[in-house]
Amino acid sequence: MKKINPLYKLSAGLFLVAIIIISIKNLTNKENIATYRKESDTNNTKVFFYISGCVFLGLVARQIQKSRINNIAKNTTQSISIKKNNTSESKNKKTGDLRREVKSYDIKGLEYRNIKDSDRGFFYGYISHIAHEKDKNAIQIINSDNKLIGYLPKGKSKLVKHLYEWHNGTLPCWGNITNDYYFRGSYVSFPLGSPANEINKYVQILEIDKTNTILKNKKSISPDEVFTIFDNYLKAHEIYLTLENKLILIDSPYNLIAGFTKRLEENKDWNRLIKLENYMHIINHMPKTTKPATLRRIEIAKSELAKI
Repeated sequence: MKKINPLYKLSAGLFLVAIIIISIKNLTNKENIATYRKESDTNNTKVFFYISGCVFLGLVARQIQKSRINNIAKNTTQSISIKKNNTSESKNKKTGDLRREVKSYDIKGLEYRNIKDSDRGFFYGYISHIAHEKDKNAIQIINSDNKLIGYLPKGKSKLVKHLYEWHNGTLPCWGNITNDYYFRGSYVSFPLGSPANEINKYVQILEIDKTNTILKNKKSISPDEVFTIFDNYLKAHEIYLTLENKLILIDSPYNLIAGFTKRLEENKDWNRLIKLENYMHIINHMPKTTKPATLRRIEIAKSELAKI
């Protein structure tokens, strides 16, 4: 139930008080009261009644206007919400089937899955149907470490149907588990209805990304491993360019270059510095504050080798 505006209550009360005063005046109108006193009181009562009525009507008008504004805002919010839901639940109007496109959903049940810090951030894995006791159409999310991290929202019978019809019940996915305590903003995406060759491209990119993540997380990375990371990224980028739906992020390793070139310069490893010219695509991602130093080191390497 909606709460009544306190000012609305006050104005209604003043209006009633004015009516009561008029009634009392009419009932207790004694003949021995002076004519000028009667006229004065009557005028005061009329003024009080007039002011109360104006306040009452003004607040009624304000309440109506506020209600209209709230309805407009409510309809706008619903329109945005429906539009957002249609992105994930868009259907073919003729058949009622879900469209073949990349779908994205919030991940449910993360708070019950013993999520560790290593599980947070970007992940990939697969989704599959499971006959859950509370939801016969439950779709579980398994990461690349074969760990159950959560579920899709309930009521996805159409999605379950298409998972079996189009993908034999299992489909690769990727997403992000945020660092938020309540996991707000965590999501999962998957290419529903995509052709097998398109799905294979997604899988290749995700596997390359995982390999690079493992290498970058090592305490000490050798020069050859750094170049492996660069080569893997360029390979993933080439596959990415052939995707029909480019809705997957590839982590560029440009942040490794500044420290790597500095180490090569200190070790006078001129050949490897010059080799970096083959990775200008990655170098061009560097910020303006560090890119000039990298290019300068490559030029120094060229001049040093020219002396030999």
